[in-house]
Amino acid sequence: MRVMTGVSRKTITRLKKNVLPASKKDRKTGKDNVIFDSFDKGVLRRTVKSIYQDKNRLPTMAIILQDMKERLHFTGSQEQLRCFMRETGFTWKKCASNRKLLMEREDVVQCRIRYRKALCKDRQAGRRIVYMNETYVNSGHTANKCWQMDTIGMHVPFSKGERLIIVHAGSDQGFVPGASLVFKAHSSIGDYHNEMNSANFQVYII
Repeated sequence: MRVMTGVSRKTITRLKKNVLPASKKDRKTGKDNVIFDSFDKGVLRRTVKSIYQDKNRLPTMAIILQDMKERLHFTGSQEQLRCFMRETGFTWKKCASNRKLLMEREDVVQCRIRYRKALCKDRQAGRRIVYMNETYVNSGHTANKCWQMDTIGMHVPFSKGERLIIVHAGSDQGFVPGASLVFKAHSSIGDYHNEMNSANFQVYII
């Protein structure tokens, strides 16, 4: 070895450990050649959602890749797209229940977008944003827990009593004066939201 190179074997071994071959140092993966920014991630989310809703199909990598090529002219491979799927927030796991999938109608999504734009515009204009909501309480409402012993404590009534619907409006400055509405519900069981019908709402806003 010394005759051929003029240096010892120990020196050659040390140089091989300290010097990284150019082929490994300068090597770039295929992912480095594909630009995938936040706009592309938004397209990817809408693509997967469209496969679920519009096409009613399971979004496999092959189907997603084909749609991304059509929508975004994606030039990467299926493995590169899989990496971008993980970066966007998607995970490959067992589907426990189809109820966990958020399925929304397109018109509902568009209404929410218009609402958000109008809300931001009103905030920029300095307008006060007032929110309204409703809830209910039973007239016989009592606490579920209390300090007690065998002979001392509170007895929860057998009947919860009538159900009262409570409606109010408020902003970051507190409740709006005179905006409260309390009325007796027709039913003491079931969903109370249908009690806030058009007739009661018109009375409320007047």
